[in-house]
Amino acid sequence: VIDLGADAPDKVLHKVYANIERLKANADSLAFHIEQKMRLI
Repeated sequence: VIDLGADAPDKVLHKVYANIERLKANADSLAFHIEQKMRLI
């Protein structure tokens, strides 16, 4: 759960994408799946 009142949305998205990229660099197959399924609404 992310409190957008405490953190700016752009900073949160940056953290999420950075974490996914880090996991992909470590060959985490779940990270590839999450990235494919992730959608912003």
